[in-house]
Amino acid sequence: MTMYLSDLLTSNILDTYQILAGKAYLNREVESISLLETPDFEKYVRERALILTTLYPIRSDIPLFKKLIEVLSLRHVAGIIVKLKRYVDVIPDEIINLCEQHHLPLITIDYDANLSEISTRVLNELTTKSLRTISLSSFYIDLVKTLDHEPKIETLISFHKRFDNMDYWIYSRVQQKTFSTNKKINALAEEIASHAIAFQTKQDYYIYYDEVKLSNQLIYKVVFFSKDDQRSKLYYYAEIIKMMLVFIYQKRQETSLQQNQFLLETITSSAPLYADNEAFQNKASWYGWQVRFPLNMVLCQMRYSTAKETLMPEDLRDHFMQSFDLQKDEIRFININQRLVLLMNSHVSDKIEPTLRKMIQDLEHHHKLLDIKMAYTTNLQSVQDLAHSHATLLRGLNFITQKNMREKIFNNQSVKMFSLLGKIPEIELKEYVSLVLGPLLQYEKKHGGNLIETLYVLINHQFNLKKAATELFVHYNTLRHRLQVLDELGYGKKKLETTHYDLIFAVYLAKNLT
Repeated sequence: MTMYLSDLLTSNILDTYQILAGKAYLNREVESISLLETPDFEKYVRERALILTTLYPIRSDIPLFKKLIEVLSLRHVAGIIVKLKRYVDVIPDEIINLCEQHHLPLITIDYDANLSEISTRVLNELTTKSLRTISLSSFYIDLVKTLDHEPKIETLISFHKRFDNMDYWIYSRVQQKTFSTNKKINALAEEIASHAIAFQTKQDYYIYYDEVKLSNQLIYKVVFFSKDDQRSKLYYYAEIIKMMLVFIYQKRQETSLQQNQFLLETITSSAPLYADNEAFQNKASWYGWQVRFPLNMVLCQMRYSTAKETLMPEDLRDHFMQSFDLQKDEIRFININQRLVLLMNSHVSDKIEPTLRKMIQDLEHHHKLLDIKMAYTTNLQSVQDLAHSHATLLRGLNFITQKNMREKIFNNQSVKMFSLLGKIPEIELKEYVSLVLGPLLQYEKKHGGNLIETLYVLINHQFNLKKAATELFVHYNTLRHRLQVLDELGYGKKKLETTHYDLIFAVYLAKNLT
């Protein structure tokens, strides 16, 4: 049975609301619910979805707002519900007129409305509507209740004994994993799924294959096996499994959206949202995140020279888990304005920088077109520190990007230093570098040799030649020759023993600002 936007509005999913546009077009079909809070919204808008948003990625950007409406219209969404007075106070008239032109319902709700609760209400209405197409038995009710508490494919697998003489195999495209009620059917199921024949008999089984799609996107492949030649029963049970898979998928999407909203508000809110760490930890545990203070925060910026190659946020999260020996319930991430924010329990705060450097080297080795920078801070003792730390890292990373610095890793102190340097005219910084490193710069301009880079790495490794040669990817003897040149120019180890603060500072500026 089809669910329309008008059905949802009459079922009181919204306590109070105002329809600004598209009042005559509420008979638009609703298939799912989407919380839209990212600037790259084109990737996440599903067809016939009902959109909930605070307009965080839009704010006062009217051209971007218009682009959003065009995208929503092209995807045939059911409508857009906007929570006002968080990032946008009023909807401009030109946006209202544009929605009316596209027959797109535009609905506003008050600041006090809870998007997570609205999302849950809509999902419940969609599920209830679907359930009316099948007669409900006690088994079916038990299945829905169990999945509501544990929306996992493993839960669905555990119910197979209550199906009459039937096994099933499920492939999850999102998880890239297979699940089955009987290991003996796995090889045959994979063969059936690769040929996509709807119904056939093989090896004494009556087999039915189908695909579960949402907005024309494949999310699951399923193969059903029965020893009985009762196609109607096989189809009936298959429809139950398929419907429950959609239920699981949407519940997981709902949880993911709610968690993203929770993280977004925690990291960006200027006002404290939680009274203490315990209140924050309790809320985090709802999403399976076992927070233990102190926390480490890393802000990642990934840029590619081509759009053909990308590193998924989940893949980067997995690299962090492996590098820092973390479990999934010890780390969370969120993408904010094309920067990835990672929060993780603090196991090795004293080794975080070398670990991050090694991680970046490995990533850029395997992804040749990737340029990655990271800014981090450690030992965050309180939930109250998160928003301020994120704002500091963000300002620093913006400055670092603007100056096109070559360094890859920046700690909290470096970020604050660059914020201060940003207040000094760049010409004065360059004059200071020339004053301290004049002979070295002239030699490098005339003869090359990467001496600034070499001196920078030597200082970082306290003139440990073996470690420096490894980082520079040069032979040990090549490094010894460069060190001899540095000594001759007056910038060797002896120089650092007498005057080092000005030299180190100038080398750091030369490496990153010139």
